[in-house]
Amino acid sequence: MLYPIYVHKEPGSAYGIIFPDFPGCFSAADRIRDIAANAQEAAEAHFLNDADSIPRPSSPEHWTASANYENGFWMMVDIDVAGIRHGSLGLDNAASSNR
Repeated sequence: MLYPIYVHKEPGSAYGIIFPDFPGCFSAADRIRDIAANAQEAAEAHFLNDADSIPRPSSPEHWTASANYENGFWMMVDIDVAGIRHGSLGLDNAASSNR
């Protein structure tokens, strides 16, 4: 599923990665090409021992007015939510009832 991440970089630092949809979930990457892989690892670690459902993705427009997300840029990353915890999505029941 495509999730928005907010990416920011200060001079001399790594790229900071924040998941607005997963409060408290963040990561970093030294190279821009590593952002997606590091984002996946961060999501896996964030939900490793969490029994809560993984939230549905929002859109970056939902967050852009927040002062927390200034001076950076948005990316959409494809997070393998099934790989995080198979069957843990709150979407599973809704998807199966629509079949």
